[in-house]
Amino acid sequence: LALMEESLPLLNKLTGARIRHEINLILAEPKAPQMLSRLNDLGILHAIHPALPWDRSLEENLQHLDTENIDPVWALPEHSDHLDIRQTLSYLIWLGHLPQMTLRSITSRLRFKRDLKNLLIATSKLIRTLPNLTDASPSAAVHVLEDAPRLAIYAVYLINADRELRALLHMYITKWIDIKPVTTGNDLGEMGLKPSPAYGQILNALRDAWLDGEIDSAAQEKKLLKELLAEIE
Repeated sequence: LALMEESLPLLNKLTGARIRHEINLILAEPKAPQMLSRLNDLGILHAIHPALPWDRSLEENLQHLDTENIDPVWALPEHSDHLDIRQTLSYLIWLGHLPQMTLRSITSRLRFKRDLKNLLIATSKLIRTLPNLTDASPSAAVHVLEDAPRLAIYAVYLINADRELRALLHMYITKWIDIKPVTTGNDLGEMGLKPSPAYGQILNALRDAWLDGEIDSAAQEKKLLKELLAEIE
């Protein structure tokens, strides 16, 4: 922090990688929210990039992260891009709500590595998409969430104030993510179906039926599979 304060007059001459390194060190500290607040008060965050956000809600969210006991059910990776899980989640909570164009500008300035950049973009997308899932079926929710990294989902879970949407994210991680049809691609091949996009369409339709409660047994899946194959023929 002291180095960042002293370097304000020369900040434009520091490389993005060097500034990112200093921010990484700050995010590893127990009092990271207070330190970032200090940098904001001194105008350093704005000097680094005019779009770097800071307000009381961000500070509170980051403070909450310090006391958060992460449930093992989320199965989060311990490290990402040489950052520990707290540092990574801090970046996602701090910057993930920004529009993608703004994120790309910030990540370019600070020379973020690819994995962290992609996590931030995924978090931004999910924050904007999630409200559309309020009344969505389980299968519709899964189609949106299956492309999102677990770290992004967890970050959005932490900062989202809507209990129903938080419950949806938790249900996805604890149940829906593991629901798969009994039928496999190999089974379809053995039935004489030639490899094609139909494989994925059929398997997705079977999974959707399980997710939405339209079937609940292997026998019902087999019956639905016959109907789907008949439609292709």
